[in-house]
Amino acid sequence: MTRFVVALVVFLAFTIYSVEVTLTHGYFSFLEVPAQGGWALQITLDLVMAASVASMWLVPDAKKHGLSPWPYVALVFPLGSIGLLAYLVAREWKRLRTPALATA
Repeated sequence: MTRFVVALVVFLAFTIYSVEVTLTHGYFSFLEVPAQGGWALQITLDLVMAASVASMWLVPDAKKHGLSPWPYVALVFPLGSIGLLAYLVAREWKRLRTPALATA
């Protein structure tokens, strides 16, 4: 239950913050960050690579847990970590609802 609650709280907090930033600055304003070069570009590239690797992990993990990975992978492109966090919430929810998985 703890993993589900942590995943849900992080998902909700980050989603709320992301919506606020998007409404304040606009969806495409994130494109201005890597254009600054230096660390801004490095951090952007790092986040893109991390999201890509996490998405590659998500596919077999979702199948192992009986979930379709594709809605979550599809969310990563427009929403970044929100798609990954949504998957973690769904995975933990399923684990709680499936007695054999809840004890593992």
